[in-house]
Amino acid sequence: MNLSFEQVVGYVRNNNKTPYKTPHAPEGYSAPEVNPGIVVCIAWAESTFNPNVISTDGDARGLMQIRNSSRTLVNNNTPAGVHFEPTDLMDPAKNIQCGTYLLALKLQLGNPRGNLEQAIKDYRGGPTAGEYATKVMRCSDCINRTINASSVQRCLEIIHR
Repeated sequence: MNLSFEQVVGYVRNNNKTPYKTPHAPEGYSAPEVNPGIVVCIAWAESTFNPNVISTDGDARGLMQIRNSSRTLVNNNTPAGVHFEPTDLMDPAKNIQCGTYLLALKLQLGNPRGNLEQAIKDYRGGPTAGEYATKVMRCSDCINRTINASSVQRCLEIIHR
């Protein structure tokens, strides 16, 4: 069963880890917090808010479709006590935590460092990464301008056009 937009926004607000500064960040680097709209739009693009979805190859799981290799990257670059098991990725809160830690890593380790569009491309990977990043950013901009919940669906539809 898919979650509602409001439920996903709640999970994002309570579990967004993008201000996290990795040990690999250069001296003086300030870790940015990614706008929650970006995270919501990634979740929509990846799973249409279905927290139980598993990719056809069986590797990507949950709202943000976290792959095992990405989970391992996050586990190797987060504070002591932060660890995600494969089964954790089916929990919406833990999936958002892991996905936003991953986005923080992509922001801090990407080239150019701190470039949100490039971080989203790196999150997606593959030949459609540029189009994906453009759609996610347009979706987020639309959500940020939307003043009522009934208009949100129009914003989410940007992703699947």
